[in-house]
Amino acid sequence: KSKKNFSESGKWTVKKHISDLVLYNGDDSLEKGMATAYLHYKVGILSETPNAPIVIQRIEGEPDKYLVIDGYHRIMEGLIRGERNFNCRFSRKKYDWWVPTGKHRFELPKDKLKESKRYRIKVKHNTWQVIPNVLHY
Repeated sequence: KSKKNFSESGKWTVKKHISDLVLYNGDDSLEKGMATAYLHYKVGILSETPNAPIVIQRIEGEPDKYLVIDGYHRIMEGLIRGERNFNCRFSRKKYDWWVPTGKHRFELPKDKLKESKRYRIKVKHNTWQVIPNVLHY
């Protein structure tokens, strides 16, 4: 069960684990998704709103899964720091966006879902891996 918090921005937030969040992995163009957020991080382009909650909405037909509307860079930066739980808030607007499935959906390996400062993200040919203390592309 999620715990509600009141954020600095004056909005109610809930903690959601990365496994509850649905994110687009990205494609070979590297123009969108988690791949782009990672590439931006590598060249020093960081979130402009690092303390803002991740904006999510419920996904019909997938209980306890939430589509990320805004916050890819914040999530990537948190994952790189070893975080797995994120402050989220529900979108006021309902978006009719495509929900990534299969290879298009970003997922961490099950054995890397616990928070730890030892885990780091690795991207290789659009396949995500988590490895100890190293960042690679």
